Amino acid sequence: MTDFREEWVRFTGRILEITLSFVRLAAAKDAIKFRVDAPDFVVGNDRLNKGEFIFLRVGTILRDLDISSEFRPSRTGDKTERCPKGTRCFNNTQSCCGSNEVIGDCNGEWRCPDE
Repeated sequence: MTDFREEWVRFTGRILEITLSFVRLAAAKDAIKFRVDAPDFVVGNDRLNKGEFIFLRVGTILRDLDISSEFRPSRTGDKTERCPKGTRCFNNTQSCCGSNEVIGDCNGEWRCPDE
């Protein structure tokens, strides 16, 4: 059995819209907006801290990705075999540049080399 923490990444942004087929999310102080398919998203309530837990499935694609010019971290992501165009990190979520595939969690913020 696969560990939940290997299949899902805790996303620390906010929910903009939920429909039966997709969820629209905002990150990096609303400088990044995107949607994911509904099956690749889980939300739960944290009653102790009166907040929400948002999880994205590793392997999901960030669709309709809109990155404003306000998201300008000085660091750029490294290129890897899995992500030949580099990676980006925001709100605890690391994704490949180009494909926008979520590959895991991360700490800090960085952008794709061509963003």
